[in-house]
Amino acid sequence: MIDRPDYASPAAQLHRLTHDGAPLDEQSHKSCPGHAAYVQTGWREDVDVHYVCTDPAGNSRPTSGTAGGPMSDEQKAERKALIESNKAMRAANETRRAFVRDYLNRRSAPKGVLRYVVDTMLAQRWSLARWFNGMANQVESEVR
Repeated sequence: MIDRPDYASPAAQLHRLTHDGAPLDEQSHKSCPGHAAYVQTGWREDVDVHYVCTDPAGNSRPTSGTAGGPMSDEQKAERKALIESNKAMRAANETRRAFVRDYLNRRSAPKGVLRYVVDTMLAQRWSLARWFNGMANQVESEVR
């Protein structure tokens, strides 16, 4: 059992990891030296157990075609597609950041933004109720 990892932690939840192409779960990951779990209480006070690997990079073993063996043509094509996707994502993220930065630097709010905020708050009534009752929101809860 560990404390909930923070965003800078290398720990990754098992449902986000694979080994030899197969998704990991708590049973298939049990023998890994980085196997750990943490408990989290939800806003309805339900308790969830999250399984993680505390060091997925350090505990991974090379598989065929990676770090020590020649890559097949299929693996090369996958690698090329991955590199292209990563470049496209970086460019899209820069565009999004510039948009948000420009949007927040405006002198006045755009038409319709008040309605959007009210609609969003009403759609998530539990969040609004937490705020009115002085309860911490999710971000504030994670910082503590």
